[in-house]
Amino acid sequence: MKVRQKTNYPWDGGVEITVTPAEPTEFTLFLRIPGWTDSAQIGVNGKPFAGATPGKYLPIRRRWSASDVLRLQLNMKPQLLEANAQVIENNGRVAVQRGPLIYCLEQIDQPAGVPLRDVALNLGPKSSTQFQEEFQKDLLGGIILLRHPGAAYGESPEERHLYFRYSRESRKSKPVSLTFIPYYAWANRTATPMQVWTPVQKT
Repeated sequence: MKVRQKTNYPWDGGVEITVTPAEPTEFTLFLRIPGWTDSAQIGVNGKPFAGATPGKYLPIRRRWSASDVLRLQLNMKPQLLEANAQVIENNGRVAVQRGPLIYCLEQIDQPAGVPLRDVALNLGPKSSTQFQEEFQKDLLGGIILLRHPGAAYGESPEERHLYFRYSRESRKSKPVSLTFIPYYAWANRTATPMQVWTPVQKT
């Protein structure tokens, strides 16, 4: 039996699998549905196949014939991840994931004069839909980068000291656009700060 897979994964969630047994045969093909996706659509020769559950294998039992085509479409919408509260360093921060890839901020991609230590993500009720996806074919071998509204905080006179009196007032900030690249691709241009867990803007 021959199995051929065609896909632009991990940039695109579409996967086409052509199954060609030596002769028509009934058997079960187990298709893995990754746990990171919210939903998945499966079709066999153009007909929908139900039962897909993220994080589990989907058994597809049928009589397979030459050149049967199985199509899988995964939801690649960017997601925000939160760490367990016992990971103290990440409290009040989120990480960005698109498909199977974790993303990060690299200083070189952010607005001039905005250090990473002073940025935060501006999260609204539908923050995952605020991500703008952009394919850059000439950047780091070809990647999809993500942009999302954020905030850059200015430093007050008090914050120049190691300790200062607590204030209930929100820190002053200005809106900026933050650019995320896949984590695997960082440190391939120049020495620059990087962070995976990004603070969430306090309102």
